[in-house]
Amino acid sequence: MIQRFFLRAALLALSFSGVLLAGDAGGSFTAKLSSDQKIEQALSRLTFGPRPGDIDAVRKMGLQKWIELQLHPGSGQPGLL
Repeated sequence: MIQRFFLRAALLALSFSGVLLAGDAGGSFTAKLSSDQKIEQALSRLTFGPRPGDIDAVRKMGLQKWIELQLHPGSGQPGLL
């Protein structure tokens, strides 16, 4: 019985601390990203990270087109990323 109490207390404390930590993000989920930040984020999440020249190449073709090329690689221009 006592073990269950401490287990519940520990789980409650951990979940509460997670809420507090998430609240310290400073509104980062509502912050608007610049176009270069969006490109960097896409390259970081959809590849192994940007290589030299990748950001410029994506900027030239547009982020949406680059994402489409990643999803359908056979339909795009050869040699791009």
